Amino acid sequence: MTRRNILAGAAASAFSGLGASAAEGSGANVFLELKKYELHNSPEDQAPRLTAFLGNTYAAALTRAGGKLIGAFNNLIGMEAPYLLTVTQYDSLAAMQTALAKLASDAEYQHALAGLETDSGYPFQRLESSLLKTFD
Repeated sequence: MTRRNILAGAAASAFSGLGASAAEGSGANVFLELKKYELHNSPEDQAPRLTAFLGNTYAAALTRAGGKLIGAFNNLIGMEAPYLLTVTQYDSLAAMQTALAKLASDAEYQHALAGLETDSGYPFQRLESSLLKTFD
């Protein structure tokens, strides 16, 4: 799978969920945060550890905080691989700021995050984050 296919899939899944709100006449654009977690192949098992954390803890904590994890994709073979890509939706920049503040004060999430970081080795090598605004 190429990076173009992954980004096209992320955009398609992001906009498929937005179609219902646009059809309802809200007309409001939303903000999407793309996070790329760069990993490496090692005995640390970064991909399974991070995938479990994102699926079991991050998605639920983000929902409690007011955001919405709308997609998670991985690339295990290829250039720049392995990496995980997540797509998160926020209704506005203020909603994003509020959600990030709630995540910082969410005790359950912080405990799970600390557990992720205490396992042997790093959970990922690098994190890139991009903020996108949808358009009509």
